[in-house]
Amino acid sequence: MPVGEEIPAHLLGGRRHGVLVWRDEWVAWSDGTRTRRGAARRYLDVMDWLAVDPDRAKAAPGDELLVVRVEKRRVKEQRVVRVPGERPPDGGVREPRRPRPSASGGTAVLPRPDDA
Repeated sequence: MPVGEEIPAHLLGGRRHGVLVWRDEWVAWSDGTRTRRGAARRYLDVMDWLAVDPDRAKAAPGDELLVVRVEKRRVKEQRVVRVPGERPPDGGVREPRRPRPSASGGTAVLPRPDDA
């Protein structure tokens, strides 16, 4: 997202200024402010707490977030922040469950020793 690009009004709750935190292709966190000064102050606050409390922005360790300061509905400043920590290992595909043994399993085919 280049500097100067216009931001839709609904992302900031109808406000003209604010801060957006993007994760991949969606907005993970946003805050609209009334003034450009408030947007600058909020941007610095987000940069402070993002590394300490990434759960607020619904981020996992190892994620890269794009923090964007918006003034007059245009991108004024942006920075990529990597959440500290390593990504969790890939879980892969689970092994399919085996069917439960039934009461009339394979032993019903064998003759009982009492019947002989």
